[in-house]
Parts: sequence; structure tokens; C-alpha cells
Amino acid sequence: MEIIDVINARTSIRRYKKSSSVGEDIIQNLVALGMRAPSPKNRQPWQVVHVTGVEKKHFVNLGFQVLEQYKERKEHFGSLEISLKAMQTASDLLFVYNPYDHLSDYAQVWEKSDLQAIGAFIEHILVSALHIITPRMRCASPQRILSLADSSPGIADGVRLPILTSAVSAFRSPAHAARALYTAGARPR
Repeated sequence: MEIIDVINARTSIRRYKKSSSVGEDIIQNLVALGMRAPSPKNRQPWQVVHVTGVEKKHFVNLGFQVLEQYKERKEHFGSLEISLKAMQTASDLLFVYNPYDHLSDYAQVWEKSDLQAIGAFIEHILVSALHIITPRMRCASPQRILSLADSSPGIADGVRLPILTSAVSAFRSPAHAARALYTAGARPR
């Protein structure tokens, strides 16, 4: 695939057919490629948590509990409900958060540039996933690696990537999301 084809093929999926994890080796490779993204002063303002299986189910359940609390208090919860429903069906979740947002000079100096760097990091992962995972569709047992979307046809005969990359802003702060992930048993890379 040419890079223009990769960019044009990228879409957002919010419902996946059941499949197993894409595998730790693929996730590590995607994160390593994501780390090639530019960042101010090479800060690399991102941490990644990969969640799958029982940990993913536990985390999503925690998210729905938080959602219910928002609803009970009649507080705005943005797109949290849509995100949680997508997380239920994805085989792998990659949470990307900024570990530096607690620093005293953060809002004045780093906030905007860090957000841009994190966006570039996530985009690198998404574009890389099309290159790494799509060719495997032609290998034996593609269902083990890929998830078929329940919705419209997409890249390469309807095969979609089962990785959901999500910002954690719905959990008020990266620290709050990280605590929830640690409770679920996940550990950052």
C-alpha cells in the first residue's frame, strides 16, 4: 500500500466481531513505530497501556460504573458511552495518556505541543497498523489476527483492525484513567 492509500483507507470503527487479541508482538511493534512520531524536545509525552481479555472486560465494567455515576449526578459525560460500547467489542485496547500533565509549568509551556505529539503518535500507530496487519489477511488463519467489522465494508474486503486506540479524557484525567487501569490489573509499557 502507498501512504496515500493507507491514509485514505483509515476509518473509525465502533463495533467489532468477536476475535482474539492481535498479539503482544504486534502491539509492541505498533508502539515502537508510534514512538517515531515527532515530539517537542523529544519529550515523547505518552504512556501506553495495552488491555485485553479479562483485564479489558474489568476495565470496561469500571467505565460503565463511572458512566452510571455521571448519569445519576446529571453530569455531562461526553462520548463516554459510545466509547465504552466500542471497547466492549474490540479485542485489544490501547490507552494513550500523558504522564507529564501534573507538572507546574504544563499548562503554560507544554499542553498544546504535547497534545499535538500524542496525536502524531496515535496517527503513526494507526497508519502502521494498516501496513502490519493488513498483509496478514492473506496468511493462514486471518481471524486470529483480524476482526471483521459488523458494519460497512472497509479496507481489503471488509477486514477491520480490532485495535481501539482511545484518549482517556473521558475519565477526567490521565491519572484517573491510569488508576482505573491499575485496578484492572493492566500495567503501562
